[in-house]
Amino acid sequence: MELNSEGFRPLKLRRDDVCSRCGDVLLVGTKALWNPSKRLVMCVKPHSEGVLLNDQDVHEVIGDDSVPEEVAYDKGKAGGSAMAKHDHLVEAREKRVMARAPKIGKLLLAVYGDPQSTKAWETGAEGEIAIGHLLDSLAEKYGFLVIHDRLIPRSKANIDHIAITQSGVIVIDAKNYQGTVQVKDQSGFFSTPDLQLWVGRRNCMKLVTGMKHQVEVVKAILSKYDVDVPVVGVLAFYAASWGTYKFMRVQEEVDGVLINSKGIEPIVARQGALCAEQIKHVTRILATQLKSAV
Repeated sequence: MELNSEGFRPLKLRRDDVCSRCGDVLLVGTKALWNPSKRLVMCVKPHSEGVLLNDQDVHEVIGDDSVPEEVAYDKGKAGGSAMAKHDHLVEAREKRVMARAPKIGKLLLAVYGDPQSTKAWETGAEGEIAIGHLLDSLAEKYGFLVIHDRLIPRSKANIDHIAITQSGVIVIDAKNYQGTVQVKDQSGFFSTPDLQLWVGRRNCMKLVTGMKHQVEVVKAILSKYDVDVPVVGVLAFYAASWGTYKFMRVQEEVDGVLINSKGIEPIVARQGALCAEQIKHVTRILATQLKSAV
């Protein structure tokens, strides 16, 4: 039986389905064509002439169409890759020292301790773990989902946390920095504002640049699945100070990236248009496309 687009109208799928022309699986939220009289779905890509799938073929591809199939995913472990890197460096150093000075190696390790470059990985992991625990708690409170420690494809970098909430996707980079967080306007009089992020005496605009890249990675993945939801980036400073009382602070933003100047909770608790099923769908996409780092 031949099929053309007559009788089909465009829509976004409200459940997983399958193209009646080519058999491609179409996920919820995908733009497709729908024939209400024949109750058939067709994907929007061009097709050569072919034969419609029958009901048995469709059932074999997507199973019982009354309930969308739940795809298991790895939630990830907050701070897992950073702590694994720290442990690897500690173990490697211990082996080197013991090989060079087997008689006094343990004494040397105890006296001198780990170098700062190794301690930095542990410090970073502690911040990620703390922010991760907070997000897990808030997820239960507000009904959103969160995944942790995701690998960025074709990169050595990772994304610390991704919260999928009613208001959209929130990409979170946890930083365990010491010092006062400030957003300074570096422009002169009568000039366009030039907001810069500082922590103590360090200009931290590279963190803003890195976060913007993470946001683009997430947007690109969702775009492949025709999922159009807001995606924002947040730099979450765990141990830093703010120089003023929390109730006096404003929600800081630098070049489109939010700073947790008023905490994480007000950001992830924002109301939005995404329902529970949409949150689950977006989470499955991101969790499967961005693999867990450990």
